[in-house]
Order: sequence, then C-alpha cells, then structure tokens
Amino acid sequence: MLFSPSLILLGMVGPYAIKLATSRLEGVGTSAGSIYAVSTLGSVVGTLLLGFFLFPVVGSRAILIGLGVALLALAVAVAIYEQTRLG
Repeated sequence: MLFSPSLILLGMVGPYAIKLATSRLEGVGTSAGSIYAVSTLGSVVGTLLLGFFLFPVVGSRAILIGLGVALLALAVAVAIYEQTRLG
C-alpha cells in the first residue's frame, strides 16, 4: 500500500511517452520499441553506475536527496512544457 501510488504513476510514464512520440497508428510499434529500448539501456547503465561508483563515492543519503531534487525539477519542467504546449 505504501508504494502503490508512486508505482502506479511511474507505470503510466511509458504509455504516455509512447502516446507523445507517436503521430500515426502505424508508428506505435516503432515508438514503443525505441522508448522501451532506451528505458532498458538507462536502467542497466544506471544500476551499474550506482552500484560500482555512486554508492562508494557519494553515499546513499546524498543519492536519495539528489534523486528527489532531480525528479522534482523534471516534474516542474514537464509541467511547464505541457502548459505552454496546450495553452
């Protein structure tokens, strides 16, 4: 129950990104494949970077604070972009 809201919202990112990247129905497969390929590559690189470099050098507290700030900044940037695009 604790992680349900955040996991549900994070689960919406992929399909929404595919919707934004696709202009025609024929291109949905290509868009989905490209987005999920980039996502997988980012997950692998992020896991290796975090485990072998960031944890030993920076520590977990600084990583969590930095990640929170980065996600908040990204959310604000996307919100501003969407407001200007739609409004």
